[in-house]
Amino acid sequence: ADATAVRTLSDHRATAFGDAYGLTMVSGPLTRFLARAVFVVDRAGVVRHAEYVRVTQHPDYDAALAAAKSAS
Repeated sequence: ADATAVRTLSDHRATAFGDAYGLTMVSGPLTRFLARAVFVVDRAGVVRHAEYVRVTQHPDYDAALAAAKSAS
């Protein structure tokens, strides 16, 4: 993959993304951090797949990839 095609972003200061998607942790040692999740959003901006998991778990990557393929 081309490293120039990757953008690294942070929501830590504003929390707008985390708040909109229900990811911002509001208490405890991880306050203002985002919960672990994966979203597939189609070109029209419709969320086609969402999965929230515990911070210590990985999401179902196969399901997310399948959703991405079907959304494209």
